[in-house]
Amino acid sequence: NKPVTQEINIILKEGSLLEYFPDPIIGYKNSRYKQNTVVHMEKGTCFIATDIITSGWDSEGTMFSYDMLSSKTEVYLDGNMVILDHLRLNPPNQNINSLGFLEEHSHLGTMIVIGEKAENKFLTKLSESIESYDLKCKIGISMLSISGFTLRVMGFSTQEIEKVFNICHELIRKEWFGKSPVFLRKY
Repeated sequence: NKPVTQEINIILKEGSLLEYFPDPIIGYKNSRYKQNTVVHMEKGTCFIATDIITSGWDSEGTMFSYDMLSSKTEVYLDGNMVILDHLRLNPPNQNINSLGFLEEHSHLGTMIVIGEKAENKFLTKLSESIESYDLKCKIGISMLSISGFTLRVMGFSTQEIEKVFNICHELIRKEWFGKSPVFLRKY
């Protein structure tokens, strides 16, 4: 009678870096899922996180057959809320594939990046890097009110969205930390 709920609480102290890439969310037929993520950061930290929502799984192959899926992220920097991102999909009561929702795409990805090196120059380089690939998805990048950005991707597969996230993640590791790419997936 109640949705499955996942609560994630993260505390980042000065000088820390968290690269958080969980598995995609796959809503099964008639399921209800709520994810609440709360991040408390101190100045001088870096937070990189992704979230991918798929069209779900149904033995008949019907897309978006889950009842409800909610993903809410709150980020606090030095005690002040700087991000509130809440995505709620309710397929029985919404036309998910219409304009303003997924526009006929089956997957949605969100990447949140907060770090002092997130400047316009870096975003220009990131945009150019993404554009150099032949990607079939829709991508949007938005600066935050603090040093950071949100990257949204609408696509047709998990792998397509992961490709965009990997391009971004590799560039961050190289440009910001002088580190090589790292593979954070189990498959």
